[in-house]
Amino acid sequence: HEDSLGNDAVQASRTFVKDVAPPSSPSITIAGGTHTNDSTPDLTLSATGASEMYVTNVSGCASGGTWEAYSTTKSNWALDSSELNNTATVYAKFRDSAGNETACVSDTIVHDDIPPASPSITIAGGAAYTNDSSPDLALSMTDINSYQMYITNVAGCASGGTWEGYAYTKTDWALDPTELNGTATVYVKFRDYAFNESTCVSDTIIHDDVAPTVAITSPSAGSYVNASNLTAFNVSGTCSENGRTVSISGTLSTTTTCVSGAWSVNLDFSSVSDGPVTVQADLSDSAGNSATPDSRSFTKDSTAPSLASMTITNPDPTNSTTYGLSYGAETGTFTEYCWLENSTNFPDCAGTWVSSSTLPSSVVVSSAENSKSITIWLRDSAGNVSSAVTSSNSVT
Repeated sequence: HEDSLGNDAVQASRTFVKDVAPPSSPSITIAGGTHTNDSTPDLTLSATGASEMYVTNVSGCASGGTWEAYSTTKSNWALDSSELNNTATVYAKFRDSAGNETACVSDTIVHDDIPPASPSITIAGGAAYTNDSSPDLALSMTDINSYQMYITNVAGCASGGTWEGYAYTKTDWALDPTELNGTATVYVKFRDYAFNESTCVSDTIIHDDVAPTVAITSPSAGSYVNASNLTAFNVSGTCSENGRTVSISGTLSTTTTCVSGAWSVNLDFSSVSDGPVTVQADLSDSAGNSATPDSRSFTKDSTAPSLASMTITNPDPTNSTTYGLSYGAETGTFTEYCWLENSTNFPDCAGTWVSSSTLPSSVVVSSAENSKSITIWLRDSAGNVSSAVTSSNSVT
């Protein structure tokens, strides 16, 4: 350049930088992975060539932020309050010193600061007792983001467990060995994907793996069921589980109850044929432990011996106190007999029974005076007593 007189001007120049490319690889990451219970999580940001960044909760980076110096981190970013306990999104864009802006990028996270609700645990289906030292557990909680559970035998869920995937059941959980044959407690707490923890809850159960006992103590083995006790043959014994049912089986079946360590039952054998009969007693406790059954065998013999008739063979009158006797047909086998002079009162036989399987050929009466008759009863080994047979004649 020169002026009108032809003088040349001093030359001047400037250098400019052409930059029309925005920062590359823009990204934003919300701390916490897929879920967080933090309403002000940290952000990680990145854009190659950026000098400024614009962070906002508004879609498309349209508003809500301010340009600030580029940094790879931004601490305690407040999520949109309307997106708490929901899916929250944070947006960012970047620009370089030439003013070139990137596209608006975003990241999402599920915000959840509500702990799982209604936590529960049930041991062995809610049973009061178990004989299983490793019963199954039923577990439940309410949370749309259910994640893990922590099961332990330690009060308050303070220790003793590990976080594992949430499930409705846990099989073969080992009870605390110090609580076996006593009251055992199992504890559980739950957490969601945002690591919100429920309260620690528990369930208890009485563990018992000791078998109960039951025994038959009366009558002695081999005793007879006879005509007198046929409909109410009493069997009794001992038991260890008060209030529990003692099951009777064998020839007959019935039940009775263990009371104060004992049991008793009257059995009706009237419909059972004569011969061997068996009674077995069994018992189980509330935890399902079974006793070793006890059994005894008895003999049913309800048929009494019989005597068709009896006659005094002395002449009438007689001056002898020895009365000869003759008899009609005998049926059955007897082991004892009782005879009374001028009496048919059976209770008077008490203490006068004679051990013999043969009828007497004669008896000695009290005197040779007055008219006398003889009455006789037969009794077998089962205790069955014949009908009274009185002599068909009297002798004076």
